Amino acid sequence: MAFVEPDSIPQSLFELESPDDLPESLRFRSDPLIKAAFKHSMTSEQRQEDFNNAAILTYHTYPQRDANRANLYLMWDLCAKYLLHVISLKDCFREEKKLNPKFTALSLYCSSQKLLPAISLGNRFLDDLADLIEVNTMALNTLPPEDQAIGLQGSLTSHRGQWLLRLGMDTLNNFTEALEWYERSHGHYLELSNQQEENKGELSLTIMIEMGLCLVWSGQPQTARELLSSALRQIESMNPYNCARAAGAHFGFGLVDRHNIDFESAEIHFLEAQNLWLKAGQMRTNPFDAGCMYRLGCVALDRGKVESAVRYLREAMTITQMRTHIMTAEHAKVLFKISEALEQEPQHGEEAQLMREEAERLLRLRSPNAVNPGSECTYDRLILTEWR
Repeated sequence: MAFVEPDSIPQSLFELESPDDLPESLRFRSDPLIKAAFKHSMTSEQRQEDFNNAAILTYHTYPQRDANRANLYLMWDLCAKYLLHVISLKDCFREEKKLNPKFTALSLYCSSQKLLPAISLGNRFLDDLADLIEVNTMALNTLPPEDQAIGLQGSLTSHRGQWLLRLGMDTLNNFTEALEWYERSHGHYLELSNQQEENKGELSLTIMIEMGLCLVWSGQPQTARELLSSALRQIESMNPYNCARAAGAHFGFGLVDRHNIDFESAEIHFLEAQNLWLKAGQMRTNPFDAGCMYRLGCVALDRGKVESAVRYLREAMTITQMRTHIMTAEHAKVLFKISEALEQEPQHGEEAQLMREEAERLLRLRSPNAVNPGSECTYDRLILTEWR
């Protein structure tokens, strides 16, 4: 790099058609085994220095939140480009701290990591969020007191509170109390909204959609439809169009329609939910996407379309099986539903039995006191309502 113009280095310099065109001295491998071996040969001081350098590089590359916006929604595409690198730093910090108790973090590292919980909340990675909070707390505690800025401490406290909120009463199936809290938060938000000059009187889409889902599971589908319709009307008046929130609304409509035995309409809404989710640039590995595929499998089975049901459910399973340590209940539910579908095809009886047994094993692992393992509702009760 010392012999080329530093102000104008094109990416094409690094993307030759054939690796054989590169001199041997310019070749390198990023294979995980090579990386692990290289790190193993480094001293603790070298590992600390290189970690700090990686943290500085990542901080200055990763997009920063616009001060005028409450979330990173409009930058999620750009965030996703670098997200895995930031997560890798988080995992590496935990590993290095375990190997070397004197290992420390930079304040810049903590600043870049504090954006990850916002992404986790926006994408509903709640179990990942718990892990992020734990590691970020560990990292923050290694900073000198003068570097532990109020903003960093405040972000951690806020994210911990939001994590607990998202795991709230509706997920514990205490819907009556959950609705009372939703009503309170709805009132507070409206009071604040009415004091604003811009978007005066606008309601919180998060509260409306999550409250709508809570109403579905509390047995009030008509009230849920009315609230979800209000949310969707507000979304459609927004610019830019919030595809991720619209996906949540359509998912709720699908649940309402399935409750009302309107399987054809339910299928349309679940398909629209998934399409909007992906259009918003969200990840296919997200539990919400798995939830859409699962529900599409359910309504296909409700309509007697066994082959389609199995296809949808297997797609959902490709997501849940990647993270069974986190999505234990989700994976168990998918296995249970596939077993129900396969039972209708005599040639798949043995596979159906194996899946049913594995579903019940995971159910006992997740909830030892669970009863009635042959009911879809038993598994539903263990899953977050946003993708239940």
